[in-house]
Amino acid sequence: MLKSPLKIVFQRIIFGRGIMNMTKQGFEEMKMLEKVQTVLEYGEEIMTRTYMYYTIKLYAVTNFFVEIWYRQYASKIDNVKTVDISEVFLNYKDHIDISDLYQKN
Repeated sequence: MLKSPLKIVFQRIIFGRGIMNMTKQGFEEMKMLEKVQTVLEYGEEIMTRTYMYYTIKLYAVTNFFVEIWYRQYASKIDNVKTVDISEVFLNYKDHIDISDLYQKN
């Protein structure tokens, strides 16, 4: 099972688990190939969803989220975009389980 996006962000902020010093703005300024390479090298896959003919993978990259939109029948990545936490909750609400955040040790 993939990790909760909130848990990953909290771990990265609290424990400094970000591998690189990347800002959301810096990422958005990259070319598509650079974005893909950065996400695959430094990102942590969280969830996958399907929309129309796309397989969309959600990644946590340092302190922001990125979606890679992959068109399977063409074997092509069409989009790499940052998404904010409200979009993550909206698009992945059926897959998010945060119950472990409330468990006491």
